Amino acid sequence: MTRHNYGVCMRLRKVIGRKGLALCLKVGIWLVFGLGALAEMPSPEHPVINRLCGSLEHWTPIAGVGNISKPLRGVVLELYQRQKENSCCANSDLVAKVRTRRGGRYEVKNLASGEYWLVAHWKNEIYKLPITYVPREGYDADCELQGLDIDNDGKLRTWIQATM
Repeated sequence: MTRHNYGVCMRLRKVIGRKGLALCLKVGIWLVFGLGALAEMPSPEHPVINRLCGSLEHWTPIAGVGNISKPLRGVVLELYQRQKENSCCANSDLVAKVRTRRGGRYEVKNLASGEYWLVAHWKNEIYKLPITYVPREGYDADCELQGLDIDNDGKLRTWIQATM
């Protein structure tokens, strides 16, 4: 346990006694070992998406300032069935094809759960992202707060905006 956490426990002991100290130490130990175990869990190889909609943007980092994102209109997005042993997309079935609209907006509807390659065609380049699509019953993701971006390194990624 870190010195800071031990100090918190000692202050807590003054307020609620020895039982408080014991409880604080137990919680601290649980946090150290419990969160350590979570950190060792394998992360998914690709994003899991519950609703395939949002805005496609080109994302450019600006040192010391943040970033600039520009919506990409007229970009073709394709979805291919993904088999674990195959790379994208020569031997895969084309499942859906959409073109981004004003503001980079897109939506793919009536898609079955499964493993897919999401492919974007922009500026004579092809950007690929393996995804898992799992629609959730009663879940209605806000398409205004999520989407895809292509960064300056040529990576296609998902993004979601959290509001508080």
